[in-house]
Amino acid sequence: MPSPSSASSPHRKLLHSLIYWAVQRCRMSESPCRLTVSLKSPSELAGPSPLRVSVSDTGVGSKLEEFLELDALARETPAEKWDGTLLITTTGINDKAIYHYQFNLQEDISSSARFSKLATTYKNYTTFSGTEVCLCLSNEADLGEFILWLVDFVRKILVLKAANLAIELAIEQPSSAGSRNVCLPCDSDDAHISITTSSIERLVSGLKDYALSHGNTCEKCDACCMNRDRLKIGTGTAKNVGRRKSKGLLVEAVIVVAPTASDLSCWMVNCSSTQVYIKYL
Repeated sequence: MPSPSSASSPHRKLLHSLIYWAVQRCRMSESPCRLTVSLKSPSELAGPSPLRVSVSDTGVGSKLEEFLELDALARETPAEKWDGTLLITTTGINDKAIYHYQFNLQEDISSSARFSKLATTYKNYTTFSGTEVCLCLSNEADLGEFILWLVDFVRKILVLKAANLAIELAIEQPSSAGSRNVCLPCDSDDAHISITTSSIERLVSGLKDYALSHGNTCEKCDACCMNRDRLKIGTGTAKNVGRRKSKGLLVEAVIVVAPTASDLSCWMVNCSSTQVYIKYL
């Protein structure tokens, strides 16, 4: 289990924000969307080369104001960890061009080096929208732990079961055995999900799958997955008026209670736990 300090490291906070915004752009779109998180680590022979990260989506185009919210994170991140540079490519569905920008959030607001608009490319009469954000991070001391955190975070997004969202996670680790890709299955045992299923019903189904597999979507517990009806479900909504940025935000909530397993074939029989996960996704 990662230590509290590593769980809140600048790398995790930064990637959390970028993925969060990409999910929001996809959910705002009325078309099927793909969210891709790509992580490419340097080879062992490359020495202290940076970790190359890309977060891309085919949702609505992004607003540059989104990335200004990373100012505080850039200030608390040592320059040797992240130089504050973001390479952003974005376009809206009605735009005729694809726009390219470079932000350096480590630079002062008044500095001309803080923001650069790069050469524009054109769509040539094709219609699409999307955003890609690329950055380089210092290579973490424990890259394996960082990857485990990233995989777990993306799995929790899959719990939403958003109707128009497919998620791809590509992790490339050059080694003597070649590159390694990590694919996340997003199958479900719930046969009642359809295109017309509401977001709250999708969240119920996603949390059921998460609970029955004990949070592990790769190795489902056969003893529990056959007993979806034993779960106790509670749903509701809450209106957040306590934070200025979230004023008027309506949050849907789902609570799933799973009984303690009595079947000795369940590997969780001697492990009781409670998880609370609240995010504005």
